[in-house]
Amino acid sequence: MDLTGRNAIVTGGGVRVGRAISVALAHAGARVYVHYNSSNTDATGVRDEIVGAGGFAAVGSADLSDPAAARMLVDDATAALGPVSILVNNASGFPSDTLADVTLEDLRDARSVTLESPVMLTQALAANLPEGMDASVVNITDQRTMRPYRKHLSYLLAKGGLDTFTRIAALDLAPRIRVNAV
Repeated sequence: MDLTGRNAIVTGGGVRVGRAISVALAHAGARVYVHYNSSNTDATGVRDEIVGAGGFAAVGSADLSDPAAARMLVDDATAALGPVSILVNNASGFPSDTLADVTLEDLRDARSVTLESPVMLTQALAANLPEGMDASVVNITDQRTMRPYRKHLSYLLAKGGLDTFTRIAALDLAPRIRVNAV
């Protein structure tokens, strides 16, 4: 796939799956904005790897539990790269909790980063997308929302919400913006 001329945001783009996605997008020709919350060294390393291979990348930090910061991330990426047409909502925590010990704070924390920030980021992407440009949003979810397992209640509830948001956003934003979950 040739993504030359496309600008992408990858939340949580400096570690694990986000790192692999950032590098793959750059390899396909996209300019990549590598988001991080606390993994500055990792995100900077991904940027350096992309630039070293002849690509273009920038890094930026945002606390995605803050809705305003999530919306600002699109503005920051646009300032660094130009208009963004690819958004990968990858950032997520992975708390270990059960029905017996989950707290309201645990639920809110999981929901804010895993569900609410993708909503705010997608909304900002759609609002800032230049006329005549199409876009793609990819939400990284988890197959375990359909076949849950124990000890990750708040995480799976938030990912289940992300699955539902993906289907709703795909209907609302079609045909100009494709929204999918992986």
